Amino acid sequence: GGVQLQVRVSDGDDGPRTVTVSSREGEGEWVRHAVGVLAPAGSEPVPAPLAVWPPAGAESVPVDDAYERFAQRGYGYGPAFQGLRRVWQAGDTVYAEAELPQVIDSDVAGFGLHPALLDAALHGLLAAGTSDGSGGTGLPFAWSGVRLLAGGARHLRVVLARGSGGVSVTAFDGVGQPVLEARSLALREASAGQLSGSGRQVRQSLFTVDWVPLTTPQASDAAVQWVRHGQSVESEVPPVVVAAVPTAAPGASAPQAAQLA
Repeated sequence: GGVQLQVRVSDGDDGPRTVTVSSREGEGEWVRHAVGVLAPAGSEPVPAPLAVWPPAGAESVPVDDAYERFAQRGYGYGPAFQGLRRVWQAGDTVYAEAELPQVIDSDVAGFGLHPALLDAALHGLLAAGTSDGSGGTGLPFAWSGVRLLAGGARHLRVVLARGSGGVSVTAFDGVGQPVLEARSLALREASAGQLSGSGRQVRQSLFTVDWVPLTTPQASDAAVQWVRHGQSVESEVPPVVVAAVPTAAPGASAPQAAQLA
């Protein structure tokens, strides 16, 4: 069956309008995924360019082994998401630098902000946590008041300020121009056991490998015709035809060998 996507914008004059994004499968119930407000451009002030970096008085946080420590806490990142480069901390505010890894060779112009770069920008919160790898891992859960101010960035300088309502996120490019602003990011804590699946009898996964046994065919007394690879069979095809195919060339991949067969 198909999935229907619905984007609804409320009526109004020139002021802010509410927008909702929902979906449903077939004729099922609508599920709401996002709620936002559309407002005229320029109705809110844009963050001032970043004048000083790194911030005065902030203490450097080591990140050389950051991704090894993240893995110990149950959060393993692939090479495309290992973009955190430097981190500083001053009180409840974390300052981080992130860049898009070289393994990502796609054109960043196709994104408002590349998702791997945005994710890496938040890793400063993990790096500024417990240095011994203990404790939980805060996972991004809900964003509020998000504004994309510029696109095409491959390098970010990010200010992550913790507060009672979550974490405010302000991102700048490599020369200090504003790229993204989020009023609040709510994190949901998850333990290493929850992330790795330990304690469960079977680890949950989107992909599984199943072994499907094949039954052995019974011997047949029917007439058999042997043919060479590429040779056509007789006009009256016998019940059993055995074709001898050449072996794959040395170094051929498994898909190539299977296609040849």
